This record gives sequence, C-alpha cells and structure tokens, in this order.
Amino acid sequence: EALWPTYVAAMAVGARSLAPHLARFVHLSSEMNVVDLGGADGSLARCLARLADGLCLTVVDRPVLQCAFAAADARAEELRGGHLRFIPGDLRELDAHRAELAQADVIIASNVMHLLGEEERGHMLAAIARAASPGATLVIYDQFVAPGKADSAACLVVDWLLCGYRFDCSE
Repeated sequence: EALWPTYVAAMAVGARSLAPHLARFVHLSSEMNVVDLGGADGSLARCLARLADGLCLTVVDRPVLQCAFAAADARAEELRGGHLRFIPGDLRELDAHRAELAQADVIIASNVMHLLGEEERGHMLAAIARAASPGATLVIYDQFVAPGKADSAACLVVDWLLCGYRFDCSE
C-alpha cells in the first residue's frame, strides 16, 4: 500500500507524455467517444480530456481500481465540457462491454497487452472486433510486448519480487 501512490504518480507521468501522441495519431477532436481499456485510475483519460473539449471518456478496468479512479477523480481538474466514467470489468471478458465498445470512436489499450497471455490477447481483440462500429479506431500501445525478444514484463515482475514488493493490482 505504501508504494501505490508512487506507482500511480509514475503512471500519470507516462500518461501525460503519451496523451499528446495518441491525440495526434487518432486525430482526437471534440465530442468523440473514447474507451480506455485497462485505464486504471483514469490518468490517460484525464490527460486526453485536457486536449479536446467535450470528450466522453470511459475507463474499463478491474473493480479493485474503482477506488483509485474515484480518488483521482476527486483530485482532478474539471473536464472541459466532457464526461468521464469508470466501468468495472475484466479485459478477458469484453463481450460484457459490447455496448460501450459499439459506441466508441476510439478504443485504447495502453500498457495492458503484456498482462495477458497470447490466447487472452486474441480473445480480447476478437471481442473488440465483434463489438466495435465500422470506422472505429483501435490503438494498442504497450512498452513490454516484443515478440522474439526478452520478456521485459517478466523481468519487471522479477524485479518487484527481488525488491520485496507485492504488486496488489495484478494477478
């Protein structure tokens, strides 16, 4: 628990640097509906909200992160005419979120693919393909998935274990 605020702060820094690139890449504009899969406390969604007025942003992540989302929401600046919400869900069971995915102009999966096995990633992508509207944009960004190279996510887990930290938000 003591390390959680540091982890969240680090992820927020990453979100601030990633958001402008995503906004440019997807041509983010006012009134778009954005779904952030695995968006944790909503740091990336809030950064995107500062870049375009009137966004409707939905963060889908495990129920255990809803408190972190609510705490970040209480500290955050007001959105510029937009809307941000958290929906508890498991990325391995996205068919339960067909309605949100069907309404999305942009679906983001940022730094979540390395948390899933290859088969789970396939199921997740198939669920998105079934639900997404024609013309929707899917953006996948992950620092840790590199086929044919060392599994840096596994090394990160080993590092956490060697340092004596139990990462409570991940199986």
